[in-house]
Amino acid sequence: MQLSDDHQRLAIFNDRTWKSKLGETNRFAATVVAETERSLTLRYDNETRRNAAGNLVEWQLIIVAPGVYRWRETAWAEGKVNGVVGIRCSP
Repeated sequence: MQLSDDHQRLAIFNDRTWKSKLGETNRFAATVVAETERSLTLRYDNETRRNAAGNLVEWQLIIVAPGVYRWRETAWAEGKVNGVVGIRCSP
């Protein structure tokens, strides 16, 4: 992952191809909608999915420990996260 110097954009590079509702790729780009000391709220480029309220889906990347992160959709109940546990790669 690479956060732009102005904290407005996040680029995500995976070591394998990932198939999602946005298509099949190993790279994603997103706009940073909000940030806190331990999270980024993101909207993926070309996002078309809508949540139950009709808004474009946004995601939070939450740092849960040094080098460990989890994902959650912002419309989910507080505390709910998906099953992916991300681990920071060595540089």
